[in-house]
Amino acid sequence: MINEAQVVAPRHYDIADVQRLRHDAELHKVDFSRARLATTNGKHTVTFDRPAVDLRSFGTAPEPFSHQSALQVEAVMLDALIRLHRAERQAVRIGAVYGWSTSDICRRPLTDAELAEHKARIKHAAMLVNLQEQLADAVQAQARKAQQVRESVDLAARYSVADGSKPLSDEETTADVLVAAMVNAPTKPRRASKRQQVSHHE
Repeated sequence: MINEAQVVAPRHYDIADVQRLRHDAELHKVDFSRARLATTNGKHTVTFDRPAVDLRSFGTAPEPFSHQSALQVEAVMLDALIRLHRAERQAVRIGAVYGWSTSDICRRPLTDAELAEHKARIKHAAMLVNLQEQLADAVQAQARKAQQVRESVDLAARYSVADGSKPLSDEETTADVLVAAMVNAPTKPRRASKRQQVSHHE
């Protein structure tokens, strides 16, 4: 959270704007506890909680805002909260739910189960990326080792140099193929078959 509040409104709001924002906030079932209002020396300030998830390309975290006009501060607060809730819900649901309208995606409050599943997906994706990087490093290391052995064998054959190292075994060459296959393996976890899904109800 940014400590220093902005003092210039992103735009000037009138009473009609605030009434519209109040209505939109109701439609989006905004959680007002995620914003805090304070008044010091006649100046009103609103600060916000951090986003519950990584907003990705759907939005940015709202910044604190200060103004002498209570109307302007309320408008900025409402607009920021609506944007924050919409961005969080889109980040969690797009690609994860099907058959929902845009209004459903953006206006339905997130459940604890949705947040837990989203965080599990993010963790799983990060783990797969890390695993692929490790496997890619292993492939490169195997390739370097194989090249070194070939060069040593070639040197020994050309100049009758005694080489104490041993050539790659069948297991080591097979490992190259296995590691490469793991790198290119599908990253999506397999879903249960229909038979498996039905067996739960038997």
